[in-house]
Amino acid sequence: MSPFAPHQYRPSPASRERQAYIPAGMNKAMTQHMQQSLPSHLKKYATGNAGYVPDHVERQIVQHMQKTAPGHMKDYVGAFVQQNIVTPGLQHPAGSQPRAITPHAPIPDRLRLDHSNVPGEQHTVVFHNNLFAPDSERVVAVAPQTAGTAGQPQATQYPGQSQPVYPQSPGPQLQPPQGQYPGRQYGAPVPPGVPQNMPPQNQPPVPHTDYEFIVNPGAPPHRSRLPGGGSLLGRVIVIAIGLILLLTVFSVVKNLLNGNSNTPLLASVAQDQQAVIHLSANALTQKQNQVAFSTTNTNFAVTSQLGLTSQQAELLKYMKLNHKKVSPKTLNLKVSQATDTQLTAAAAASTYDQTFHDIMQAKLNTYLLDLKQAYNATKGQKGQQLLSKDYDAAQLLLTQLNTPASTP
Repeated sequence: MSPFAPHQYRPSPASRERQAYIPAGMNKAMTQHMQQSLPSHLKKYATGNAGYVPDHVERQIVQHMQKTAPGHMKDYVGAFVQQNIVTPGLQHPAGSQPRAITPHAPIPDRLRLDHSNVPGEQHTVVFHNNLFAPDSERVVAVAPQTAGTAGQPQATQYPGQSQPVYPQSPGPQLQPPQGQYPGRQYGAPVPPGVPQNMPPQNQPPVPHTDYEFIVNPGAPPHRSRLPGGGSLLGRVIVIAIGLILLLTVFSVVKNLLNGNSNTPLLASVAQDQQAVIHLSANALTQKQNQVAFSTTNTNFAVTSQLGLTSQQAELLKYMKLNHKKVSPKTLNLKVSQATDTQLTAAAAASTYDQTFHDIMQAKLNTYLLDLKQAYNATKGQKGQQLLSKDYDAAQLLLTQLNTPASTP
């Protein structure tokens, strides 16, 4: 179907049922049957004065009538419910026929110029015989062959026609298009040397519309290639982020350059502390096992165990704050199983006291040397202060080890 064809009206099923014809006797019989068999909660809608009837109530009434009505009434159930319950004001009088549905008025075809078009002003087109003659050829009117009577139009005989043509009522005056060759009458031949498709002159300017940006978009806006675009706030944010990243990288590189060189030395100091703590704890255990142990060594063992444990905790905390972590396995690398075996054998041979003194003196000398090397490799002020304090405490321990205890 052509998209320009008129729309065909198709009534809905409910509209057809409202227009359907129900005989008067059938309508009366169905009304009596509905009043007698309809449930009580639906009877208030059966009077026709209930106003609005919900869709579910309409469906219940139709289903009840289809179920209980005799067979000759079932064909009229839908129309009966629509006309007497849903829209009672639209039903037809008894005995009348429904009015046929009138289709839409025809749409006029503007391409047709005959008298079958819609009423209005009509145009009569008269052509001479030679339809392919050039524009310069004129239609020559000759004297009429027969004179008309008074009050009647006179016929005109055109060349090449056998029958005269009577003039028609004048139609609308055609005006020449604006801007077509000034000084030339409409219908006159084109002067020599003038192009056939000359554009019109003096055309009015095209008005601007609200949608001109769609059909005639302007030049695209210039986009900045710098980060953050052309916004000042965007550029400030980008510069701030760049500075933060630069400071972070500088801090990491500085820690790597200044810290990695003394990390092994600091770890060696912590390992020396762990070895002395281990030997002191074992010596106190041997003391409890009735092994011969001097008062000087006993006092040294107690002092070294407590002091070095505290100093080791501070050193490990300092290393953790500077991203230098020492695992427990690494911390116990200088705890020697051979040294423990040597001290056990000395306890059996009653030489434990002297053996412990000699081993501890060697451990403290190594500890002092490692502290000095770590101090020289550390650049931070806090680290140097911590190592300097540990160095002084180690010298006091060495002095205590070599000072005999006074006897009462």
